[in-house]
Amino acid sequence: MRKQSITLWIFLVFGVLEIFSIHTLAEKQYAFLQATQRITPPLTGPTHSFIYQPTAALSRSDSSDEDRFVGVWKFVARESRRNNGEILPAKSPFQRGFIIYTATGHVAVQLLGDTRPAYPVDQPTGEQAQAALENYIAYYGDFTVDQEKGTVTHHRRVHINPAQETDAVRSYAFSGNRLMLTLPSSTIKNKEVTTTIIWEKVE
Repeated sequence: MRKQSITLWIFLVFGVLEIFSIHTLAEKQYAFLQATQRITPPLTGPTHSFIYQPTAALSRSDSSDEDRFVGVWKFVARESRRNNGEILPAKSPFQRGFIIYTATGHVAVQLLGDTRPAYPVDQPTGEQAQAALENYIAYYGDFTVDQEKGTVTHHRRVHINPAQETDAVRSYAFSGNRLMLTLPSSTIKNKEVTTTIIWEKVE
């Protein structure tokens, strides 16, 4: 009987060592896979999951410029320059506004001036209505980004001015939390002028 007990204890000890060895080996194998295949460790707590996925499957491996556009941006300034770098005096009627880019590829813009007097009566005169429209821009549509050319195109589906329901191409640049959209050059008094609108991301 004593001999059988000793034999049983030996089997138990070896069994525990075997389990410990298997567990250690499994941990080492998982650590190796985690290091070489970027396996995401399991979550803890009530959301614990036993499904492991490569990190790339959970989020994009690199951020494209189109991703950087997504968000709400507030108007900061409008700046016009000549080819020699000279900054022209600010003449923008727009002092505030927002531009919104969505992850679904949509864009919406509103720009307006500081002075927008209320109509004295419910029905404005033709001059009052025209003054209000001249001091306001609003449109929405969708957008596409050409990262190689460094341009973003606003496909304006609806515009407060129906004549502007066209594609608007802008050169773009990011600097920190700011976005610069540059309009195509125009000629003013026989000199080429480039206008850039500066936006700041709303966090």
